[in-house]
Amino acid sequence: MTRPAVASGVSTAVPILPLALLLGWVVLAYLSALGGGFCYDDEFAIQRNAPLQRWSTLGEVLTLPYWNKPVNELLYRPLTSFTYGLNWLLGGGRAWTFHAVNLALHLVNLWLLYLFLGRSPRSLVWRPWIVLLWGVHPLLTESVAYISGRADLLAAAFVLLGLLSRSPAGTAAAFALGLLSKENALILPLLLLVRDRWLTEGKRPDWGLSSLLVRYAPLAAVLTAWFVVKVILLGGIYNPDAVNASMNPLAALPLLKRLAAFPMVAGFYGWLAVVPWSLSVAHDGAAFPAARFLSDFRWWAGLVMLAGLGWAVLHRPAIRPWVLLAAAAFLPFSQLLQPIGVAVAERFAYLPLAFLAAAFIPLLPARRTTGLVLLGAALLLAVRTGWRGFDYRDNRALFGAAVRAVPSSPLARHNYAQALLDAGDLNGAVAHLEEARALDPAGAPLALTLAGLQARRGLEDEARKALAEFIRNRSAPREILDAYLAFRPPVAEAMDALGHAAARDPHRADLAALEGRYALAAGRADLALPRLERAWSQGLRSPDLALGIAEAALECGEWTLALPYLQEALGPLPEDGRITQVVFTVLARDRDRAPEVLEALAAAYPGRSAFACPLAELLDAAGDGARAAIWIVPCLASLPAKAGERPHFETLERRLRSGGR
Repeated sequence: MTRPAVASGVSTAVPILPLALLLGWVVLAYLSALGGGFCYDDEFAIQRNAPLQRWSTLGEVLTLPYWNKPVNELLYRPLTSFTYGLNWLLGGGRAWTFHAVNLALHLVNLWLLYLFLGRSPRSLVWRPWIVLLWGVHPLLTESVAYISGRADLLAAAFVLLGLLSRSPAGTAAAFALGLLSKENALILPLLLLVRDRWLTEGKRPDWGLSSLLVRYAPLAAVLTAWFVVKVILLGGIYNPDAVNASMNPLAALPLLKRLAAFPMVAGFYGWLAVVPWSLSVAHDGAAFPAARFLSDFRWWAGLVMLAGLGWAVLHRPAIRPWVLLAAAAFLPFSQLLQPIGVAVAERFAYLPLAFLAAAFIPLLPARRTTGLVLLGAALLLAVRTGWRGFDYRDNRALFGAAVRAVPSSPLARHNYAQALLDAGDLNGAVAHLEEARALDPAGAPLALTLAGLQARRGLEDEARKALAEFIRNRSAPREILDAYLAFRPPVAEAMDALGHAAARDPHRADLAALEGRYALAAGRADLALPRLERAWSQGLRSPDLALGIAEAALECGEWTLALPYLQEALGPLPEDGRITQVVFTVLARDRDRAPEVLEALAAAYPGRSAFACPLAELLDAAGDGARAAIWIVPCLASLPAKAGERPHFETLERRLRSGGR
């Protein structure tokens, strides 16, 4: 059974049963990913991103940077963040729901690719194989099994929709939604040029000026609006300070040498496309030694691959459009235009690999044995994808795989040590950090982390030795300030270092926040408040920062300023001693408003005994036993059975129920 084709130049004939079997095969390959958790960047994109975790603030993600990180990378992906928020609120924050949505988006992209392949009669017979091999290829696992890979999935979906659209307005809408998902959707106009030149059946599009304006002026308007919105909301388009040589060694190279290293970038992806075995998130300088590219086999392999693709474009018209589509889709990640956050990442191959599969699979001979070979390849790829999916269970599994794949990577070992530390394995964390230090003796962040772990083990001499080694490297001011916060040097010395670092770059919200944090810890709330507020106004939003502003405001006697920040912090933060202390400081500042404030907080956060219990006592002391009786029930419900305060509130409950006697 098939759906009929329509007379639009696009073959929409879809064999329902084969396509369902194909998609089912892909689902089976990714079942292991459904049991995964939040990993790596998911912490900053989702778990620490407070606005997307409440219905009342979900709309704020449309005006905020993508990452809730100290360094503003000027990434604007509000649609992706909005889907995270819906996922969180509708799925209760359960990780499997995020993975299920990612898999569903991947299946949608398979269907869209299937439709787009119908533009080339040469690809019709091979469409199921192209879609299947692309769908289960392990190089795509990072996009599908990694929750933060959703940005690539959404952008690819809207790019494919834009390519399928025959209406300039529809294409412009897809372009806008793609840009709001991830900035690599910028390549859609280039893809459209290739489509209109080589993949249009029947009458060729008119290339006159008026026709071009009709087709491409809406795209130019969308692109201009996107740039303007980014500048207004984020303060810029591209932040070179967010690109560092530890994550992208190409960023430290001069332009000509970076261009000369391009075959190595291409070779990295080409090799993993053919042999997808050594997959990992370790793509730092050790995994990608760009400065020594001539001695790396991937540079030579990439050079041969690029030469072959160039020959195919010139001499094989049938595959020319698909190779050009792959090249255009890869352009944002090629490092040719400008260095990006990382040198290479597997998820960057998501859409280019689809077009390359469409270019070369139809070159295979049409024999029965070819089908058997492709079937075997699809099975092997699916098994590798399923195996790779287990790496996304948690950070320990993810970075453990990275260490196994690239044991010479200090960054992979550093991340693995942090994951081991989070899992309670202090000795294992120290062992891997020491390995990382041996691989990268000049690595300042490694020395700082090692200093902290040695201090936790009670080895103060080793800790201070590592800290002194770290502070000698002044290339990482944010981490240096964190070291001051951790080891508490004399206030004058620390404030001097903080002030100099912040003065060098007054637009760095992270430096303003760190300066404010240290000033608050040093008892200088008057210095802390303006710095913390500046960090907040520059886009660094987090519950912890909001609580810090509330504390500083209270110390300065600014009750009206403290309350909204306190309410901002209360939702996502766990109930702990610091929260309780700040709440009671608020009440001490304004006794008359204490019942009103506590009642509002207790109603908003019914699971917090820090609000319900003191409210019951406060109302009882004010002689309002009826209202006190209302709040004693949620108070007792939120107290553990063996809590030391529970007998006291049980007595209060009995007294209130007996009419106050």
